[in-house]
Amino acid sequence: MTNLKLKVRKLQRELEAAKTNQADTSRVLVLENLLEDVNRMKARYEATYLAAHREKLVLQNDLEEIWSGKALGDGAEAAIALRQCLNETVDQRDALGKEHAELEVKFESFRAITFFARVSPIAHLSGR
Repeated sequence: MTNLKLKVRKLQRELEAAKTNQADTSRVLVLENLLEDVNRMKARYEATYLAAHREKLVLQNDLEEIWSGKALGDGAEAAIALRQCLNETVDQRDALGKEHAELEVKFESFRAITFFARVSPIAHLSGR
């Protein structure tokens, strides 16, 4: 009977060990799944980060080209286009200056006419 009790206790210990081992196995599976999830998230984050970093580098390069003047295309073409724009602006300024001078002459003559028109009826009404 003591032999049977020893065997029962031994089997109970083996059963407890098996249950613990089974719990450890399921815990290991859970941790492995979590590790896989974390690695997938890490890979996605790295891909997003690298894409954003590449885009930043491209934009930074574009900005440097703009500041250095390379973004305007060929230097000669840009100079010709700017010179043409400058010439058109100068022509417009000259035309506006001429128009301004003409309007000043008209204004002065109109002011003189209105001055004499105001003075003349007053002198006529007073009997002089």
